[in-house]
Amino acid sequence: MKEPAAPRVNRSEAEKHRQELKAYPLELPHEEEKSKMRSRLLTAVLILLFVPSAVFATSPIGLWKTIDDESGEAKSIVEIYEQDSTLYGRVIELLNPPPDNPNPVCEKCEGDRKDEPIEGMVILHGMKPDGDAWSGGAILDPENGKTYRCKLWVENGKLKIRGYVTFFYRTQEWLPVER
Repeated sequence: MKEPAAPRVNRSEAEKHRQELKAYPLELPHEEEKSKMRSRLLTAVLILLFVPSAVFATSPIGLWKTIDDESGEAKSIVEIYEQDSTLYGRVIELLNPPPDNPNPVCEKCEGDRKDEPIEGMVILHGMKPDGDAWSGGAILDPENGKTYRCKLWVENGKLKIRGYVTFFYRTQEWLPVER
């Protein structure tokens, strides 16, 4: 069997192509540029490894430190938990109880909660998913015994809690607790 003939190469075309390649040489990065690229890549990897996961958190489930609106001091630790696709929040620790009353009760609450210890009390209930937030439930303020319609969401690693009375509202910011 006869081998097929090799394609004929037009030498002037090949020479023309070589001249074009010489006119536009491929420039490889210098060692200094390679070092900068490696350094940037390493920095990006380290940032992703060491930035606290709370910064990226979008779930409110976990432990949160409540902050007093007037003094700016931490008041309590609330555990937000999910049960049957509904969020609840329980006070698990009071951080600065009065010295003369280390286990305060909800004196201004009504019904079953009247005179119940605040520590251990479920103050947030009935919260259902609502896009990037949770709403449809209510939150109790143990200091005044009032219950408010509520919406909550995580923003920049902090929990935003908004309580409503008619069209008026107040938003608190709770901080994540690392344990």
